[in-house]
Amino acid sequence: MKIRVLQENLIKAVQDALKFISSKPPIAILSCILLETKDGKLHLRATDLSVSIHAVIGCKVEKDGVVAISGRVFADLLSTLPQGPLDIMVDGGRLLVKSTKASSFIAITEEKDFPGFPEEKGKRISLNLKQLSSLLGLGGVAAGIDETRPMFSCLRFEYGEKGLAVIATDGYRLSRKVEKVSCKDRGGVMVSARIMREVERILQRLAKDSVDIALSEESGQVFFTTGDCVIALRMIEGEYPAYQAIVPQECETQIEVSAAELLSAAKTAMVFSKEVSGIITLKITGKVMFVSSIASTGESNSEVDIKTIKGSSGEISFNGKYLIDFLGAIGDVDLWFGMNESLKPGMFTLPTEKDFYYVVMPFRVTGK
Repeated sequence: MKIRVLQENLIKAVQDALKFISSKPPIAILSCILLETKDGKLHLRATDLSVSIHAVIGCKVEKDGVVAISGRVFADLLSTLPQGPLDIMVDGGRLLVKSTKASSFIAITEEKDFPGFPEEKGKRISLNLKQLSSLLGLGGVAAGIDETRPMFSCLRFEYGEKGLAVIATDGYRLSRKVEKVSCKDRGGVMVSARIMREVERILQRLAKDSVDIALSEESGQVFFTTGDCVIALRMIEGEYPAYQAIVPQECETQIEVSAAELLSAAKTAMVFSKEVSGIITLKITGKVMFVSSIASTGESNSEVDIKTIKGSSGEISFNGKYLIDFLGAIGDVDLWFGMNESLKPGMFTLPTEKDFYYVVMPFRVTGK
């Protein structure tokens, strides 16, 4: 291998690849990035067997070749070099990296054991960046962080004639967002929410207009493609919870309020709710919602103006964190909150985001 490539292009691709290299890989080859020249371009691949990335960047190829080198060492080296052309070549069983004033050698690992890139299957679904952000930001807001419970720390993609949906739940709350895009197949797959957040950051940076998603239960992978970058996530196996059963079909009480005003009140209540498992209470009376908490350290009671009300008064208690997570994700907009009895789930919806809901399970408050 002998190529000339710009440092500023190479380091971005290497840093993206490094995100999917385990710090403690089960086998040594998984600590490597694979570099390969093909069709006059440089191809970079990395994997931790759960997620794989294949990126392509432009370069001048003088001699084709393929090598595997430590991803961490390569990234660290590139970060010390100035922008501009780099000459990279195999020299005596090592990889020589030359800038205008520095020469460095990196040990080469036998590349024959590097895992192949998964084969893409399934028809592609095209999303613009706004649709992708909405799907993952709203649909994924209820995902848990405990990866020992994969069904409660994943994102579920459901696809069919009504479009593409992302669903998440941690067992105490549920979020679902649908984008009406063309889907010729029908099914559902799950991927890690934690990994998907990292993938989204890369896609948002690289994509100019759109991202293609290929979903197929047969392949065991979900593929995200934009430009010259493909990322494949291994699906999580298992049976997803029957979430539809907890979604209220109708609400006896519905109110419209400012998300920013409710967020401020919830944060105030959370100052005292930490002592009581983060529980805060929403009480609807007339044209005002009271957001309160009480503990031995003190108590708080804030008023939130109700813009519109349908139905009667009501009272319900939630874990305040679940409310703050959601409100922090939607920004300064108006929202609708609906409830029935105090021990039945409450539901939040957004007038600006059709085909979305956020359901929260209530808490029983002692003495009420």
